[in-house]
Amino acid sequence: MRSSRSAPSCGSRACRSPHEPTLFKNEAVAKDSPFRSGPLKTETDVTEIVFEWVHWYNNERLHSALDHQTPEEYEQTYYDLQIGPLPDDAANKQAA
Repeated sequence: MRSSRSAPSCGSRACRSPHEPTLFKNEAVAKDSPFRSGPLKTETDVTEIVFEWVHWYNNERLHSALDHQTPEEYEQTYYDLQIGPLPDDAANKQAA
């Protein structure tokens, strides 16, 4: 009897870039990774590195698709072009 399989969700490995696992391994868990401060001895060690890497990858790295800016810089530029830059006081209140 054949088992029926549903289409993969976007969170599954089938939807990911073929380079993503290698990129993650090289940048996050490789011995010379800037995210590591020592050997990975526990699952908690790995979990912490994963969270740090995902945060960096999504928020701090320069994205080529965003004209080599961080997502935050790109978003700020976008809104500056749409409505103009916010005065310093308003920007500080909005960031808080």
